[in-house]
Amino acid sequence: MTSEVVVMNRTGVALAADSAVTVETGDSLKIRDSALKLFTLSKYRPVGVMVYNNASLLGVPMETVIKLFRRQLGKKAYGTLREYGDALVQFLDGNEMLFPRAIQDRYFLQAVETEYLRIREDFSKEFVERGVYAGGDGQADAAKDVIAGRA
Repeated sequence: MTSEVVVMNRTGVALAADSAVTVETGDSLKIRDSALKLFTLSKYRPVGVMVYNNASLLGVPMETVIKLFRRQLGKKAYGTLREYGDALVQFLDGNEMLFPRAIQDRYFLQAVETEYLRIREDFSKEFVERGVYAGGDGQADAAKDVIAGRA
């Protein structure tokens, strides 16, 4: 779990974050307590960014993503923080150098699979709690009623 704090007053902003982070390594997750979560988004303007929870995006470390964006941004300045955020999202969107299509597809399918398994588990728990099983003796009809929301 990430802890982040922002303190603001009329003359400035202070950002703080813990150093724990979850890192994906293949199909497993590891927690490390030495991650950087605060970055300057621009070398020439006082704009910062905090990374919440995961240290990577589609397997690319957020530190790398931010440094590459900062390099591309150069001395360009925006008038609002929203514009900086929009520029970062535009940098990420469709960036096949950082996120090749095959990697995007793999992560998408993993996310769909994870969600499918969660939904399946929720249905299974609901069937057990209601005493409904897709077996014989009319129980299949009862299971259909539960799925259809009639039970």
